[in-house]
Amino acid sequence: MDPRIESDTHSWPPRRSKFSRTEVAHITVAVAVLTAAFCMLFRGSSNDPEYFTFRDLVEIDYGGAWVVAFVGIIFVITALSFLGHEFGHKFVAQGRGCWSEFRIYPMGLMLTLITSVFGFLIAMPGAVYISGRITDEDNGKISVAGPLVNIVLSLATLLCLQFFNWGVLGAALQITFSLNAILAVFNLIPIGPLDGAKVLRWSTPVWIAMIAIAGMELAAFYLQLYPDITVSRRGIA
Repeated sequence: MDPRIESDTHSWPPRRSKFSRTEVAHITVAVAVLTAAFCMLFRGSSNDPEYFTFRDLVEIDYGGAWVVAFVGIIFVITALSFLGHEFGHKFVAQGRGCWSEFRIYPMGLMLTLITSVFGFLIAMPGAVYISGRITDEDNGKISVAGPLVNIVLSLATLLCLQFFNWGVLGAALQITFSLNAILAVFNLIPIGPLDGAKVLRWSTPVWIAMIAIAGMELAAFYLQLYPDITVSRRGIA
């Protein structure tokens, strides 16, 4: 999500605390809601013996403990993808002398949960709010940090999929790969408050390079340029 710039109401230089108690509470709520939403999204099971959903693979690998494993894996994917994006904004902003903290959107969280029930997801958990003396260059570099985290995570999991394409591990890598590619492309759209508008305002070449890489990752997902996920290492597809 895009970092929100506020007026400079804080003393200068701003206090560079890593996380306030309020921010930790907001992060906890956002991650809990996102985890619940993704659990709803991936809760389906298949009756086709030739096709296995993510839930099916977790049940096969973890048996009676599958619910705990299912929620735990979704939690890890959520933390890596969404918090990685937001913390990219936060830490770059702090590194440039700004105050920055994550805050939830209550209505956005409700929308996230409601859409997940219907089999798709509009995720609007919140954003990093930033205050300080910020130039267009500062704003561009802070804004590019979030999508850059997603691009790196997507590329890393795509590479891992070439070697670990079985069972729950392979399915989790596939979800992480596709989710981060989608997040990167969406946030780099140069409209309104999205990161892409701020990056493009700062540097057209950087925006072109970023959207090109993110677009290729998303294309790799839709074209399935990675091995099929199998039930076991020896391979029942």
